[in-house]
Amino acid sequence: MSVKTKLIAIANAIRGASYVTDEMTIQQMINNVPYIKNQDVIATPGLIDKSLTTYTIPSGVTSIGERVFSNFNSLISVTIPSGVTSIGDLAFSSCKSLKSVTIPNGVRSIGQSFSDCSALTSVTIPSSVTDINIYAFLGCSNLTNIYCGFAQGAV
Repeated sequence: MSVKTKLIAIANAIRGASYVTDEMTIQQMINNVPYIKNQDVIATPGLIDKSLTTYTIPSGVTSIGERVFSNFNSLISVTIPSGVTSIGDLAFSSCKSLKSVTIPNGVRSIGQSFSDCSALTSVTIPSSVTDINIYAFLGCSNLTNIYCGFAQGAV
């Protein structure tokens, strides 16, 4: 086992990450920097400060990977840049404080991304979305307003 592989295993154990890619640098793991590869956020929950209440995804990111913000219980709002085209499965699942989400125009695919976001009351979905997982908002018990770019008003 390489030194880097051992350090990755240690980082997983300390930070509670479910997985870490072998391509992440040790400095990124230590500094809680979201790992961006080929303009795709592929960081794991253990690498970003889970106590954040707001987060702005960097411009230039085109895809939000699986479980990146899963279980961020303090996250109230997230800003998704207009260049994002897909939101992966469980990307924001179980973010218990997330109240509203505006998905920018240009997003084409939404996975099971927001399941169990119990504080979520409002979602705006643009007309560019062509694929939404049937479980995208499963368990969002307070979701009362879904605004669609292809529909009039709330659905």
